[in-house]
Parts: sequence; structure tokens; C-alpha cells
Amino acid sequence: MAAMVVSTTAMILIMVGPERKRLRRSWRGRARRDYLAPSELAALPPIFVGRAREKQDLIDFLTTRTGDAPPVAVLVGPYGIGKSSLAAVVATELAQRSIGGTLVADLSRRRGPDGADRSDDDIVDDALKVLITGLKSAREQVAPTVDARVGQYHALTRKHGAIIVLDDADTAEVIARLLPASPRCPVIVTTADPGLTENRSWRSFPLKPLGEEQSMELLRKLISATWTNDDETCRRIATGLFGHPNAIRLTATQLACREDSGVDALSRIYADPATELSARRLRRREQPVTTPWAPTFNVALQVSYNLLGDEEKLGLRMIGYLDRPAFPAWMLSSLLDADSAQATRVLDRLSVAGFLTRTSADAVGVPVLRVNEDVLHFARSKFEEDSRASDRSRLDDRIRTRKADRKQTDVQACVATARRQIARGDVDGALGTARRAVDLAREDDRESHHADEGLALATLAELHMELGAAGPTHDLATAVLDRRERNGAVAWQRAQRCAARLARRTRRRQDALDLLVPIVDTANAADPGEAEELVLALLEMVVLDSQGGPEDQSRAWRNLKWATRVCAGLPDEGVVLQTYLCRTRSYILQAAGKLDAAEQALVEAERWALRRAERLSLAWTAYRRAMLLRAGDDPATATRHAREALHAFGDMGHRYGRARAARLLGDIHADALNAETEPAAEPHRQRAVMCWIEARDGFTACGDLAEAAEVKALLDSMVPDRRPTLAGQA
Repeated sequence: MAAMVVSTTAMILIMVGPERKRLRRSWRGRARRDYLAPSELAALPPIFVGRAREKQDLIDFLTTRTGDAPPVAVLVGPYGIGKSSLAAVVATELAQRSIGGTLVADLSRRRGPDGADRSDDDIVDDALKVLITGLKSAREQVAPTVDARVGQYHALTRKHGAIIVLDDADTAEVIARLLPASPRCPVIVTTADPGLTENRSWRSFPLKPLGEEQSMELLRKLISATWTNDDETCRRIATGLFGHPNAIRLTATQLACREDSGVDALSRIYADPATELSARRLRRREQPVTTPWAPTFNVALQVSYNLLGDEEKLGLRMIGYLDRPAFPAWMLSSLLDADSAQATRVLDRLSVAGFLTRTSADAVGVPVLRVNEDVLHFARSKFEEDSRASDRSRLDDRIRTRKADRKQTDVQACVATARRQIARGDVDGALGTARRAVDLAREDDRESHHADEGLALATLAELHMELGAAGPTHDLATAVLDRRERNGAVAWQRAQRCAARLARRTRRRQDALDLLVPIVDTANAADPGEAEELVLALLEMVVLDSQGGPEDQSRAWRNLKWATRVCAGLPDEGVVLQTYLCRTRSYILQAAGKLDAAEQALVEAERWALRRAERLSLAWTAYRRAMLLRAGDDPATATRHAREALHAFGDMGHRYGRARAARLLGDIHADALNAETEPAAEPHRQRAVMCWIEARDGFTACGDLAEAAEVKALLDSMVPDRRPTLAGQA
């Protein structure tokens, strides 16, 4: 059997040699840069009150150009006062007036899960990588040295007027090194250090506590009417928190879960003495900075802690044991000796209570949990109060054991599991498994695990591409392609294919072909992993060429035969790829006018998908059948298959697939509308509009702005006199 596989592979390599050369000659074209406006701010605060004047002052300053330097606004205030929220609101509003987009760089001194302090050079280097990646095209590379990155960053900011947010800065020198080179790039800095703007031309915007009325307004938005139905109770709560927004949110979140109200209830809640905490944060120059609102914040922490359940109290004490401002979720799961579901519930409740935030350092989406320094000090004091000396030793053993177990986990097996999960339609499971693979690979600094990290990142990019998330796909694929020398061949080929699919989505057919050619040119068909990537790249080319002229379609047939031969040499004769082969064959059969043969190819694709229980392939096959039947003038059957696809994608939580099915269903109803006369046409018009509204919103959410613009044009042409109504429905 082994001899048969080797001989077959050798024959394939001999046969495809001339075809490789023809491909190199066929797709030589000049690449066009495609600038995708970045949008990398954190989510806007769900409730934002009391900063109207500060917001308008910021916008007025940042939109007034007074020279060749960019305007720099520095938001100054203690932790939790609302600096980052105000920066996000202002940057989002400014972005609506500009096409440059928004970018944010985290300048915090202690950022990673290991809790280690970063030097100024490390902060600048990390920030430049983030900012350049957001501004450059997919074909550009991040410069290899810091000095070269500074020059690249300046060149990009001269070309694109993005709004830059530098969050949690603590030195003016770092800010100065990250300022853009164009006055079209306004900069918003957040810091807790009021002396940061000394001897600088930057404008300082100190944030003060909320006023009494503003505090009461925030409370009323956070707490049910049982607590705020009379001014006396509401004012009693607000007065004790001295206008500190984070303290108000902490207290309000816990009080919202209680039914009793009034002054007596407040007295009972505040009866426990507040834990006295140090409000000092040591900076690099070792000068203590006092936070004026520390006692208020500490009262809020104690109130929230009193109202937590036993599991959440234990979780907070374990955060005190870790004594880190940022840590991965698995650490807390180990310390709680709980499964992932139970640990997630505890983390969610602590997050809702305001004790921690869940974030990610990059586009991977691996969750990192963060606590501010006051909360960390509070948690540490609770751990010391309620634990014995033996507890620390026992917890140390748990962490060591869990780390050892994670190092033994096969990253490549996790990657394979994630791809099986997405094929079965388990979207959330696939994303979670792929992120876990990245997390595991990053924990091990051995050289052998660099390739594993690249493979996990490329697979995560592939999943995001399938789900239509353009931004994460671009960032993840770029991260792999920028480090080609340390990643394996399969990882590079997978990331390159994702970049090609993204180019196809943005209507850049030639760029997509140019990105696929190197995969076809270098893939080793003797290696199963590379052979699979070769087949998938060839099938992408078939789809692209099927849209061209006779010469392109002829090349598509040759590539399809080539892919079929390579697939036959794979283990199990490439059974995993048979659905893709059949579905791709339908494109060139349809282009050749052989609609019956194309329909038969899709029926065969459906059989393969049913055989392997591939829900995702079944949904895409139903979508393709609807497209084909629409072209074959069978609207009733086309509508049935489009609805099947719509419901299948919806059941999987596949928003991009559902948007495409909704667009197609709307197009089918529009076809029927043209064939009917009033009043029979009106139901088709209403259904087309409803489907197109859903499609437009789905494409916009996924970042497919080209498709969203096309659907918007269809809506405008369909109901030009009802646009306000449509906007209200959206």
C-alpha cells in the first residue's frame, strides 16, 4: 500500500511540472493596494452620561488644525474616572467624519499575562506593530527594526488620516515616539499622571468626578426603579460615592440584584467596615502618586464583595493569590478546581460586578483577564485574611500541575479538531479550540513550537475568513505571513490562501490569483498537509477563472483535473475534500451553460456532506443550488433552497453565510417582482426589502463593505420614497 502511495505521488509530481510553469507565466500582474479603514477601538460604553462638555471640547480641539504637527489631547484622571470611555466615544464620532478609521495602542506598563513590566522600548515596539498592521495593506510587510518601523509608521500616517488613541500612558517620551507625522491624524492620550504634559505643546483635559445630578442620572440608568424611585435614596447612594464613575458602577451593579430599598437597607449594606487600601501606584521613577478617590472606591469594593456569592468570593481571593494585573482564564479555573464551564460562570459574574475585565492583546481573541491595581490590592488583602500558609503551597502545586498538563497537549491535534468542528457547524466550539491552540503554543518558547503557533494562527484566520470577519482575517494572516521563516510551510500556505480569499471578497480578482500562485508553485504534493492546501488553492483558482473568458475557463478545467489527481493521492482518497471538489465543479459547468450537469455535481456534493455530517457544507451546497436554480429560471425551487441555507446558517450562528443567503433570497423575490403586476407584486417587494435589510446589516457587521454597498443600492432603488422607514427598521 505504501509503495502504491509513493508511486502515485511521484506520477503526480511529474505530471504537474509543466502546469506549474504555465501558472507562473499566466498570473503575473501588478498588485493594487487595498486600504481597509481600521476600526480597533474597544466597544463603546453601554451607558455614557455626564461628559457632554468635555466631549465637545475634545472634538473642537482635535478638529482644529493649527500647524504641521498633529493635535494631541491628553485625558488626565485617576483610574476608573472614564478616560478610556470618553476617548472611545470621541474617536468613534471623529471617525464618522473621516475615512481614515481608528487605531488604539495599549501603553500600559504591565500588560501581559505574565505580569512582567515592559520597558519603554518594548512598549514602543509593540505599539508600532499594532499601528502599522492597522494602516498597511495585506501585501506590505512590517519593517524588521524599530527605527525602520518608525519611518514606515510616519509614511503611512502621512498617507492615511487615522485617529490614534494611546491608552494608559505613563511617560511623555513614549508618547512622543508614537506621534504620527501628519496633522490629519489627531491623537488622544489617556493617563493618570497630571505631570505628563509639562514642557509639551499638548493640550491637557483633566477629568473631574461627576456632579451630583450626573451621578444620580448614571445610577438611575444602572439600577431598577425600586432603588431610585425617590430622590432621597438615590442621592444617599450618589453622595457616598463622590462622583467616581467606576465606584458608582460597582455599587449599582450589586444593588440592582436586590429587591429591598430605602435608607435602612443602605445602612445594612454599608454596615461592614471598608477595607483600608493603599491608593499609591509606583511609577518608573518610584514616586508615589495618590489617588484622591481611593476611600470611595474601597467602600464600593467592600459593598460589592459583601454581596457576592461564595464561589465569586473564592474567585476574587484566588485573584489575590495570583497577584497579577493580567492572567489567562485557565489559571483561575485551576485554582478553583472547577471545570471550564463553572469557571466561566464565576468569571462572568465577577466581570458583571466590575471586579475584572475580559480583553485580548491582539486579533487572536484569546481572552486575558485584567484587574486594576485597587481591585488587585483588595483581592490580595482578602486572600491573606482568609487563607493559611499551607493554602499557598497547595495552590502552587495546582498551577504547576496544570502547566505541565498543558505543555503535553498536542497543538496540531487541537488545530485538526477545530477544523472538524467548523465542518460540523460548531462555530463557537471551533473558534474556542483554535484560540486554545494558539494559547498553548505561545506558552512554550521552544523553537519547535513556533511552527505550531503559526499553524494555529493560520487556522484561526481560516475560521474567521469562513465566518466573514474581514478585520481579524487580515490581522491574523498578516501575523503569519510576516514571520514566514519561523512558521511551517502549511501555516504559510493557509495564511496566504486566506489573504487571497479576502482579496476575492474585495473584488480584486487579479490580486487573489497572484496570492494563490506561490502556493501552487511551492506546495509539495508528497506531504498530506501541503497537498491539501494545494487542492484548496487550485479550487479557489477554479472559482476565480470560471468568472472569466474562454481562456480562463479552459485553465479552470485544467486546474480542476489537477486538484482531482492530487486529491486521489491523499489518505482515504481525499474524502475530506470531495464536497469542495463537487461544489467547485458546479461553477465551471454553470459558466459553460451545462446547468443540468452543474445541478448533478451539487447533488453529489450534498451526498458527500451528508455522509460526513458536514452541516457547513450542506448549508453552502443549498446556497449554491439556489444560485444555480435562480439562473435556470426555477424560482420556486430556488426559494426553497435559499430558505434552507438561511435557516441552516442561522442555526449555526454563521452571520456571514446568513447574510449571503438573505441577499440571494431577496434577489429571487426581486426577480419575481419584475415578472408580476400590481397588486400581486407587492408581497415580493416587501420580502425582498426585508431580506436585503438583513443582508445589508450582516455584511456591514462582518466588514464586507462592498457587498453592503451593493445591497444598499438595491434597497434605495427598490423603495426610494421609504428610506426613513427602512432606516428605522434597520
